[in-house]
Amino acid sequence: MKMLFEIVGLSGYTVVPYRQLPEIGVLMGMALLAQSTATSIIGKLPTRAGMVAKGALAYAFTYSIGEAIFAYVSYQQRVNGCFFRDSIREHYEEGVKIVNNIVNHKSETF
Repeated sequence: MKMLFEIVGLSGYTVVPYRQLPEIGVLMGMALLAQSTATSIIGKLPTRAGMVAKGALAYAFTYSIGEAIFAYVSYQQRVNGCFFRDSIREHYEEGVKIVNNIVNHKSETF
């Protein structure tokens, strides 16, 4: 929710929580979808692969939610499921690279 209010504020609008109810609804729905997706997919993977996939999925969902909020607040453009699907696929690969860098860096320090 903090990301939502920060995007609204940075876009030049006054943050009034009850005015952002549609965005809050989308945010909560996407968060629940991300959690259920991660739980169902990641539970079947080995430990390290699961950690990388879960981190990449969290990155992709967070990035996509931020993009959707920005598009709605700045351009009054509503997004649909295809937008989220394509955005998550696009950002998942970047998330895998970032998480792998973090995991590899940590394993070198221990």
